[in-house]
Amino acid sequence: MKEIHDSTVDVKRAAADNAEDFASWIFPAGKRVGGQWHVGDLSGAPGDSLTVELRGEHASRWKDWAADESGDCIALLMAVHGTDFVSAKRLLGERYGITMPLGGPTPTARPAPIPRREPPKTMAAPKLPTMESGSREDVRRLSELRNLSPAALDLAIERGLLWFYDSSEGRAWLITDSARRNAQARRLDGQPWEWNSKKAWTLGGSQASWPIGLPESEPFPAIALCEGGPDFLAAFHHALASNAENVAPVCIIGASLSIPAECLPSFARKRVRIFVHADAEGMRAAQKWAGQLRGVGAEVDGFNFDGLTRSDGEPVSDLCDLASIDPDSWERERDAVENCMNFVAERRVA
Repeated sequence: MKEIHDSTVDVKRAAADNAEDFASWIFPAGKRVGGQWHVGDLSGAPGDSLTVELRGEHASRWKDWAADESGDCIALLMAVHGTDFVSAKRLLGERYGITMPLGGPTPTARPAPIPRREPPKTMAAPKLPTMESGSREDVRRLSELRNLSPAALDLAIERGLLWFYDSSEGRAWLITDSARRNAQARRLDGQPWEWNSKKAWTLGGSQASWPIGLPESEPFPAIALCEGGPDFLAAFHHALASNAENVAPVCIIGASLSIPAECLPSFARKRVRIFVHADAEGMRAAQKWAGQLRGVGAEVDGFNFDGLTRSDGEPVSDLCDLASIDPDSWERERDAVENCMNFVAERRVA
């Protein structure tokens, strides 16, 4: 066991000592920003949501801020290449000229130039559990948890976008699409995951920036662009209530994410309404996405929730909250609320 321990220490030290080479090898499309290497996500797409430290005691460690995942250099190789611990360690050993014996003396570094090689190109793929369409009890529980109509959840299930499964912490619901490049899960009881204290868990291997529902939106002329899983399901709820059969919900799972360049052509020449979270981060995200979409010829506006109140007296802050709107607030803004999915409301992104 000593050889395994020592070789692990050696490859981690080599990656830390050559952190910029390591980061640019794994993510050649990334960029240096100060003491970090920035990319969009584990797929290596351009962006800033995933960072690799380039100096200091944490050199070669990474964090995906959108997916709330992090780890060391070996964990990053495992996530990017979908390989196991031993194989990832051997890739690093080959990269930095470190002998990886099966037995014998402690490995030593060979003085040799560091080769420049591109990593294999792999498509991001989340590690999915055994998914089910869900029972009527699953639908009932989620309907009551989010105050959304069972018919809306059935529609999301019918389109292959909402799934249920048995997690180690109990029954859970999950959103993904036919591309199977991104998946996010939540507990069906509405509580945070015990293992990470977060309510939403982006499954390992996901391309976090992939807009969930994009492949299914292809035949539709209009897209309701939402932030997060609850708003995604709420879009189906409000589309049914508005009789908006020509609108396809699409979900970006975090405000810090940008729409990948490869996805932008799918929005071209479509009507897109962005449902803006009522906070500064949500507004910045909406403006960022609107700029990207207008750049490919999409007709974009936005719906925000200023002045709307929930039935419990709290402000409406997102599309899911809108399903619990106070009757008086609904009366004052009836036209805008009833037609939010018909894209006639005059609430535009600033």
